[in-house]
Amino acid sequence: MVTTYYRCGVCKPGFYVACVATALSVLVVILSVYTRFTDGGFDCSEWLDCNNGFFTITKQSSAFVHYVSAEGWAELAQQLSLFLLLCLVIWLTVSSWNPRKNGNCSLKLPVFILFLVLWQLMFGMWFINLVLWPLIALINFLSGILICALLWLLALRLDGKYWEVSKKNIYKLGQIKPWVILAIIIILVEIALGGWTRVKFAAFACPDFPFCQNKWWPEMSLKRGFDLIQPFGIEALESKSRVAINVIHRVGALITTIYLLGLAAFLLTVRDYRVQRTGMILCIVLIGQLAFVISAGYVRDSAFSSIMHNFGSILILLVLVGLASRVVSAKQK
Repeated sequence: MVTTYYRCGVCKPGFYVACVATALSVLVVILSVYTRFTDGGFDCSEWLDCNNGFFTITKQSSAFVHYVSAEGWAELAQQLSLFLLLCLVIWLTVSSWNPRKNGNCSLKLPVFILFLVLWQLMFGMWFINLVLWPLIALINFLSGILICALLWLLALRLDGKYWEVSKKNIYKLGQIKPWVILAIIIILVEIALGGWTRVKFAAFACPDFPFCQNKWWPEMSLKRGFDLIQPFGIEALESKSRVAINVIHRVGALITTIYLLGLAAFLLTVRDYRVQRTGMILCIVLIGQLAFVISAGYVRDSAFSSIMHNFGSILILLVLVGLASRVVSAKQK
């Protein structure tokens, strides 16, 4: 089978910058997960201002002895990474204004990404003292996820490649377009459920897997669990509201896994190695995510387990975004 790629060569430098920006955006999200898990945000009361602006992150123990806080450094690293990400996105946006360098690459996407990064930066500055408010933390997390996906989409466009496939395969790709879009929507909903589980510390509500408190369907309070405007309050880790959040997240994960495995199985039936490779990658990431969740216990886990779980979800989203980009731009031989 002959494979043909067409390149937009003048867009290549922007492609590398967009790839770096995508990796940096993933780092920002991962650091936000870590700081939320460890409550590291409290070490920096102001944006880029830890210990009254001296950039020495310390905590005070019960014996009034100061020591270095790794969580505080993570918070500062997240803020600096976000600022560096802003610089890269500004470069991508400014360079896209030049039609000669931009080629056929759209200007609207980098401008929208710049708006999102600026909004997230301002959001972090304005609401850093409201880190305990779950809705604020969830919005910040989801905006970071959206930036990751859009930067990867921009990188694929700047690469200037598209799939050239046979008439039969172009028909099959046309058939799966809506299913790929639906897959992206499903994984975004599941990521949002996972984010709500994390910001509400609901992962600790069910100490067992696949059961929850030794039951398939324990007592829960869906109304209180998904009350988005309720501020963070003191409640038992095994409260009915947290149990509801955890159980719904697990149900969503089950639906997402079944759907994506079905999509991957269909991709493997398309007689094009690029489509089959994408289906194989999707299968591997899904199986790895599932195996990691089971082996790590998913609940009462460490910060590393939480990071890897979120990283796996981001990888799945990026694979689906890449697939959607290639399917939409595919051309017949």
